Amino acid sequence: MVGVALSGCMTVPDGTPQEIALSVTPEMAKCDAYQHGVLVGSYDAGRKTIAVGKSRGSADIVCSATGYKDIRVSIVPDDSNLGGVGKVVADFGPVNYFKGAYPGSVQIAMERAPG
Repeated sequence: MVGVALSGCMTVPDGTPQEIALSVTPEMAKCDAYQHGVLVGSYDAGRKTIAVGKSRGSADIVCSATGYKDIRVSIVPDDSNLGGVGKVVADFGPVNYFKGAYPGSVQIAMERAPG
């Protein structure tokens, strides 16, 4: 079973990296964040955070762990402070034309790989 939960969106000033609290099961998983296919951050298991730069587009968090299926979770900036204006979903995915903040926390539960 794969589980993902998002919570706690906030506003982040332009150009500021945002730390996202990341809860990963299993805890020994290695996770990296990508924006536009470029590696922008890695999971800090000691602090349980991953840093991403503020962006108009989505970010992907990719996790892997021995004995588990790899998982990719896509997150998009919150535009709730903008009255819902600016988010467009097209063939290439959600794009937010105003720079908002990503969720403040993400929970990822990886599925065990078949025996």
